[in-house]
Amino acid sequence: MKVSIKKDNIAWRVIDGQAYIVTPKTSHLHMLNKIGTKIWLLIDKGIEVNEVVRRICEEFEVDKKTAARDVNDFIKTLERDDILVRDEKK
Repeated sequence: MKVSIKKDNIAWRVIDGQAYIVTPKTSHLHMLNKIGTKIWLLIDKGIEVNEVVRRICEEFEVDKKTAARDVNDFIKTLERDDILVRDEKK
């Protein structure tokens, strides 16, 4: 499964290794931590969610179950804020 950034709905930048996402519609600023920034950058590159989980496990030495839960929670949060959208097509 892939997830896409709804680029028409947001503005974002990475500054000093931390992603900042602004939703102009709500004027909300999201400040991502190191892991959130990594997930964000992988999604921006079009990496599938399973591969994002694998890379998070590898880079941050976390087990697959925890990484999968955290990545999916991250995606759900940003979906609710109309920043990400899931592409369920294969």
